[in-house]
Amino acid sequence: ALEASLQCSACGHFVDAFYAATSRLVFRSRKRQSVRRVYAERLKAIYEEHAPSKAEGVDSLLSRAKGKEHELYARVCAKYGVEADEPYDGSESADELAAKEDLVVAALESTVEGVASQQWAEATDDRGSTFVDFQKAMTGGSITASISMGPETTQKLASCFASLAADHKPILVAKMLAVTRPFDSKLHKTFCENVGACASDPEDFLEL
Repeated sequence: ALEASLQCSACGHFVDAFYAATSRLVFRSRKRQSVRRVYAERLKAIYEEHAPSKAEGVDSLLSRAKGKEHELYARVCAKYGVEADEPYDGSESADELAAKEDLVVAALESTVEGVASQQWAEATDDRGSTFVDFQKAMTGGSITASISMGPETTQKLASCFASLAADHKPILVAKMLAVTRPFDSKLHKTFCENVGACASDPEDFLEL
């Protein structure tokens, strides 16, 4: 088992890498349209066909119908004999959530696989040891800690990443499924304290 400072460091790097992977693979291509925008497009399409002079007033109509956008849309559809589309509340359908889950799992796998693409070292000072990205450490200025590195360091961190991903996969996936941006999951504030070396019960983390 790793000493506590190394384990904590591994957790921090894991969260950073998982954020980067989900941002790239999950959220960058999955921007949800706002409810207002969807209904603005629907209403403008109806007015442009049936009452062009009213198309410019759609934004004003929606401002007065906040929270009741579908009711407004349904009334306009009825007035012009247009079949209304299903209500839209901004939430994801079951199929969309299933597709998102696949992407989150792929991001988690990418997080583990990506460790080997970097050169890792251990930095040790009077506070303990931490994993550091060697290239960043070299370009980041003066280093006061003692640095040691080698293939075994990368392997050690890769093993930590693999264990964290395997042990907490359901919780990590659930956290990302519940948000529209990686940082909204608040993993950077809760993961190390509640799932890392300090974890007593992983289920506690799911409730945060």
